[in-house]
Amino acid sequence: MSKPETRSTEATVPGVFSFYVRVVHWLAIVGGVLATLCLIILTFLVFSEVILAAWTKLFPGSHADIPVAWEYSGYLMGAAFMLGSSITMRAGGHVRVTALIGMLPPKVRHAVECFTTAIGMLFSGFLSYALLMAAYRSFLDGNVSFASYTPLWIPQTAIAVGALFLTLALIERLIRCFLGLELEIHGLKVVSASDLDITKD
Repeated sequence: MSKPETRSTEATVPGVFSFYVRVVHWLAIVGGVLATLCLIILTFLVFSEVILAAWTKLFPGSHADIPVAWEYSGYLMGAAFMLGSSITMRAGGHVRVTALIGMLPPKVRHAVECFTTAIGMLFSGFLSYALLMAAYRSFLDGNVSFASYTPLWIPQTAIAVGALFLTLALIERLIRCFLGLELEIHGLKVVSASDLDITKD
């Protein structure tokens, strides 16, 4: 096997790891769905605030706005970013220096992939722990936001869960790397216009 990082059959995955892969896969999908919902609500909030601002300009006597729009938009953006990071990583959607990696010999490229994945896993694990502890402390202290008195542990937990999903996915990626399996799941990628080949009759 000259290119261990490109072996792509799940039949070679050990039984215990196969179960872990399925769990991480569904957690990543759940995170992606939640991230999508966050973006939909975020878009609705921002669009509504813009419409209400235009309405106020047209009719100065009627002041209308959504007091929590910008605050909640920040919460939703952070949650969407972290909750969607796991499925994005598994699909190979994160920004990477592929031009440099592509020039490396297969064995060196495989070693670099394992090393960088391990570094990412450690960083993501530390981030998950820090975010979970911050949410837990906010819950114990009863911390709320100044603008809307929203309990801060709610958005903090959403962001921490997204970081945890990413850590679990990076652990799976590292095991895949050590076993010589394919690192990315191309079926999760967004289809582009070139993939659809819409120019053909």
